Amino acid sequence: MAAFFRTLPEAVAEAARIDGASHTRTFFQIMVPMAKPGLISITIFNVLGQWNQYLLPLVLLAGAPDKWVLTQGIAGISTLAGYEADWPGLFAALSMTILPVLIVYIIFQRQIQSGLSSGALK
Repeated sequence: MAAFFRTLPEAVAEAARIDGASHTRTFFQIMVPMAKPGLISITIFNVLGQWNQYLLPLVLLAGAPDKWVLTQGIAGISTLAGYEADWPGLFAALSMTILPVLIVYIIFQRQIQSGLSSGALK
């Protein structure tokens, strides 16, 4: 967010200071609304990251007798399955995990792209 806030026009903050706004008021009432695309992008990426941290291990460890972390779960699945794995079931579970993330990206595609590109420009 620091790079994004550097791209916001300083003239707007100066005008707010001339009008008598404090630093806090300038930040929350002027700068934060102008930083809406960047905040939306960060929110989307954080939600998607948390979704992946929660649902993927949950789906992969559903058949495991004891719930461990993801890497131990994958090791357990691979040792139990050997060379015979339930590939259709695994791909169905992975599709259920990826589908909500894909839907969120499709819905917020414009905000994600504008938030990523606006913080990179000078």
